[in-house]
Amino acid sequence: MTHVVVIFPFGGLRSGKAIARFWEIVDLALEQDRRVLVVINKDTQPQHVGPYWDGINQAPLASPRRGRLTSIQVWSVDTCQMWLAGWGLILDQHPNVERIVLLPGDIQEVADPPAFYNALRALLVLQSPAFVIGDFKTTDRFSSKELIDTYGTYALLTNWFPVVAAAVQQLGLLRPRSEFLSVDAGELRRLLGFRKFAYEQTLNMLIRSWDHGQQSWSPTAPLVVGLGVVEDDRSFRDYRGALDQIERTERMLRLLWREQREQILHDGGATEDDYREFHNEYDRLDRRSTGIREGARVTIKGLLKA
Repeated sequence: MTHVVVIFPFGGLRSGKAIARFWEIVDLALEQDRRVLVVINKDTQPQHVGPYWDGINQAPLASPRRGRLTSIQVWSVDTCQMWLAGWGLILDQHPNVERIVLLPGDIQEVADPPAFYNALRALLVLQSPAFVIGDFKTTDRFSSKELIDTYGTYALLTNWFPVVAAAVQQLGLLRPRSEFLSVDAGELRRLLGFRKFAYEQTLNMLIRSWDHGQQSWSPTAPLVVGLGVVEDDRSFRDYRGALDQIERTERMLRLLWREQREQILHDGGATEDDYREFHNEYDRLDRRSTGIREGARVTIKGLLKA
C-alpha cells in the first residue's frame, strides 16, 4: 500500500489558480487509488483554506474524495515540520504501509501541465528504489530556488560534505531540497531514526543515505525523476526569504558534520590529539562556510536588487 502526504501551503491558498492546482494534485493521487493525507498548519486562517473544506474543522467536505482523503491540523513552525507530522502519523497508524509519497500543495505554475502530471503519475506508482526524488527546472535563472541552490545549498554541501556533494551532482539532481519525494516505508523509518530537522529535511536524508564508511549510497542510489519546468512562486523573490533558507541550511550541515565526526571518534577510541584535530578541522570549515554564506548573500542581494 502506498500512502500520499500532500502538504497544504503553509500560508494557505490565496489564489484561484493555486487552489485549482492543489486539487489537481490531490485528485491525481486519488486517481492512482492512493490514500491521501493533507497536512494543514494550525495557524492557517479559515479564509485561506479554500473551497471544498470545512472552515471550522478544516476537514474535506462531502465529496467523492471522502473516505480516501483525510486531513490533520498540526502546530508547525515550518513546512518540513508538517512533513514529519504527516510521515509520523502514517507510520504510526498504518504499520503495513509499504511506501509514502510526499507532494507539495503550493505549485503555482508548470510550463507543460500534461507532461508534469504524467511525470507525477510515474512518481506515484514507483515501488523502487528505496528513495526517489522528483526534480524540476525553472525558466528563470534568477528565481529564488535557482539562487539558493546554486550559491547556497551546493556550495555549503561541498564545504561540509564534499564526497556527498559530488555523489549528488552525479545523480544529476538540480533540487537537493525538493519536496517531491517517494520513500520506502522501511527506509523512511531508518532515516527518521537519525536526528530530524524542521527544515531542509530532504538534504538531511540525502546525507544520511550516503554510507560514509563504504563511500557509496545505501541501500541503493536515489532515483531522480524529472518533473519538467515548474515555475517558482514569484511572491518568494525576496532577499530575506533566500537568506533565511541559506542560513538554516548552513546550521543543519554544521550540526550534522559535528555529530558524524564525533560518533566516528567515539567509536574509534580517539585520543586527545584526535579530538584536538577534530576541533581544528571544524574551525577551518566554519571559517570557509562563513565566507560561502557571505558570498551568497552579496551575490543574491545584487541579483534580486534588494
